[in-house]
Parts: sequence; C-alpha cells; structure tokens
Amino acid sequence: GKPSLPWLKVETVTDKQLYHTGEIVEIKNFIINDSPNRVTLENGVRMFVDIYNQVNGTGAYRYFYGIDASYDGKPISLEPHSKTIIARPFYWDQSDLRDQSIPHKVIPGDYIVDASFGSYNGTVWDNDVPIVIK
Repeated sequence: GKPSLPWLKVETVTDKQLYHTGEIVEIKNFIINDSPNRVTLENGVRMFVDIYNQVNGTGAYRYFYGIDASYDGKPISLEPHSKTIIARPFYWDQSDLRDQSIPHKVIPGDYIVDASFGSYNGTVWDNDVPIVIK
C-alpha cells in the first residue's frame, strides 16, 4: 500500500500482555483520526488479525489463528480527533486452528498479534503486538 498518513493511525491493543495457559486473549483494533477534518473510509475496508510465533528461533513463523473481517456496507465516517473501534473485539482462546481436525491449545511461549488494516486511499497499516503465554 501507500505510505500511511501522519494524522490517520491504526492501534492494536490486547487486554494484557501476559496470559496464563487457557486464558482468553482479547484483541481490539482502533482507527484514530487526529485531523481536524471528517474522514470517510470507502466501501471494502478489511481487517486481518493473525497470531503467530517464531519456530525455535529459526526465523520461520508458525501461524495459529487468523481472522479476515471485511466491511461491505456503507462507507465509515470518522469524526475529527476521534478513536473508533474497527469491526469488533476479537477473542482467541489459545487454540491452534491450523489444518487440524481437532483444535488443541498452544504451548506457553512468546506470540505476536499481527493486525493489518486497509484502506484509505490505498494505505495499509500493520501493527505487531507481542504477548506471552505462561
């Protein structure tokens, strides 16, 4: 996508950074309009949320959870100096949802919540939020 604009930002937050095995991870994504003008996001806005970790320090990544949320309705209007939730909160129960017939829980370790959002005039934002499961 195009470079992001300094007055339009996307923020990804989790309800905490440290989780115990089996706890639900709450993920919220916001779009922040820091400009003095109303901004309209056109039809076709999409939010991707993935959770992954690094495979034994090898540089390779293993993905466990993914959401693709799209807004195919009316354009979204952002008021000046506003913070608006994108889509809704997402909840991950620490299940490994890769190509397995029976989901199972992930092991303790370091994970990344990766959120990508697009778009406004072709801009795509990407946020990586680290979490730890003990």
